[in-house]
Amino acid sequence: VAPQAGDTNRSRWPTDPTWRVVQGATFTDASEEVRAMTREHQTTQAIDKRVQGIHGGLISFAALTSEDDGHRWDLSYAVREVVPWLEGEAIAREKDFGALVRERKQQLGLPVALEGRILPFTRKAVIAETDQEPPPEVAYDARQLVLDHAWRCVERAERDLEAAQQRGVPEAIENQLGAVYTQALANYAAMLEDPGL
Repeated sequence: VAPQAGDTNRSRWPTDPTWRVVQGATFTDASEEVRAMTREHQTTQAIDKRVQGIHGGLISFAALTSEDDGHRWDLSYAVREVVPWLEGEAIAREKDFGALVRERKQQLGLPVALEGRILPFTRKAVIAETDQEPPPEVAYDARQLVLDHAWRCVERAERDLEAAQQRGVPEAIENQLGAVYTQALANYAAMLEDPGL
């Protein structure tokens, strides 16, 4: 309303011109192009919010699990430390992570490709589909996949250690990265010797 100085009865005051414009708005169905732009914008905003949530969650995780005052923590360290917890959560859910992603994409109205075979096959998948023991080369592929992942962990730990040495980080951090590298190598060596892997 637009107040009138000489009139104390508000019901007689005229409507403010700005409010008339708002009241005069008409609502119609938006074109497909506008709806697509709106969906894209909302998805982008949702991703930004989710990334902020993940970042905040990692900070809380570090605060709750750190035994020091947090000086040794950085983002990559927090991500590495939270991975075992995330793997435990995935095991507890007893559902394939990829299946959960496909479900969520459907819930969000995003396109989902038809599910096909993803190589290399695992023994479990072959047995489930055929009720037969897979040929030895399929089992080898699954084992090789695990070994390849373990070797990538060794390479990542080595890169982290070299980067820290080049940056001249404090000796305590360099020692921790060295220990991670040594442990990754030891894990890989143990996996190489385990034929039942």
